[in-house]
Amino acid sequence: MPSSERLKRQLFELSLVTLITVIIWVGYGVYSALTKPVNTSVSTAELRPLPLLLTKDQFEPLRSSLRLDEDQLSTFPISSGLSAVTPSTSQTSATPSAEVASSPSAAPRGSQSDLLRELLF
Repeated sequence: MPSSERLKRQLFELSLVTLITVIIWVGYGVYSALTKPVNTSVSTAELRPLPLLLTKDQFEPLRSSLRLDEDQLSTFPISSGLSAVTPSTSQTSATPSAEVASSPSAAPRGSQSDLLRELLF
């Protein structure tokens, strides 16, 4: 038998043994995953129902960790309402175009720092 034929035969045998090993390995993995019991123990703390209302005491750690000075509050840009939007005439749309203006009820009242403080606290 020439050496190239022998090499081909050895590569075929090695490939066959590798394929059989992979099939057995995957089969054992699937079998062990399906037969292994699932741990479904849940602690009593996790089973406890959630409170219907949150108390102020529960928010206190959050408030104490977040403090912003007046200077820091003024650096956040807050718009005073919606700006007017006009669609460009070069674009075509399936819906009628109209100008959208801000309504007085939607515009926030007060200073920027008051608004941010209201949102955070």
